[in-house]
Amino acid sequence: MEPALYLTKVEIQLFKKLPAKVRAAWDKRVEEETYDAFETPQEILRRLHTVDYSKVKGMEKFLQNADKHFESGGDISTLPFDQIPDAAIPTMFHSIGASGMTAMIGAGLQVKDVNDDDLHGIAAMSAMRRVVLMSNSVMLTK
Repeated sequence: MEPALYLTKVEIQLFKKLPAKVRAAWDKRVEEETYDAFETPQEILRRLHTVDYSKVKGMEKFLQNADKHFESGGDISTLPFDQIPDAAIPTMFHSIGASGMTAMIGAGLQVKDVNDDDLHGIAAMSAMRRVVLMSNSVMLTK
């Protein structure tokens, strides 16, 4: 079974701007994200303050490099996410929440020369975001 792309209305518009050749295999797999239980900035901060990445080998180096990246004017779309240690990914997704994943998905859809592999990664992140949004809809009070 091919993965779906769960995209917000804004992300669907970004997807539609991709070259037809890139979109072709994905057009029928785009589903509008209907869950909307995004975290508040306070909830994200609370999560970030509870995480201890020092126990994850390689994560401290990634965070230091990310700080330098942002300080030098880089943005999230050019951050080398492939350098995040695998062991840190679940905790990172929890920390940044659906709001952070939305920023990453949006940035990913705007990367120059997006290809099918990139869309597979975006699809995986959109599925993870959907799970977090579903959990948030039960756990977070509005």
